[in-house]
Amino acid sequence: MDRQTVANSLALAGRFVTQRHPDAEAALLAGSRSRGQATAGSDHDVILLFRELPDGAWRETSTFEGQLIEAFAHDPGTLAYFCREVDRPSGLPVLPTMIAEGIPVLSESSPLL
Repeated sequence: MDRQTVANSLALAGRFVTQRHPDAEAALLAGSRSRGQATAGSDHDVILLFRELPDGAWRETSTFEGQLIEAFAHDPGTLAYFCREVDRPSGLPVLPTMIAEGIPVLSESSPLL
């Protein structure tokens, strides 16, 4: 694992969250970037956690500082729903794995983490 590459990805994700989603309660860097297995073309998977999302979970792909960011926005209710009703029946625990492997971007003290 290349620690400097992971650190650079964490810093980029932190700037992304601060500038684009400052109302997020917490955020995690996930996927290949958090595991130190990214290639030059890998995106940055960022899980955004909010106290409440009245319109439900959402996902966006955007470019930030020349890098591709895949953001997954959830609150506790949508997170539980996706883990229980989508990933579990499919047998592919994508979201739970991203959360388990994710690295906190802003703070480790959020109750949502």
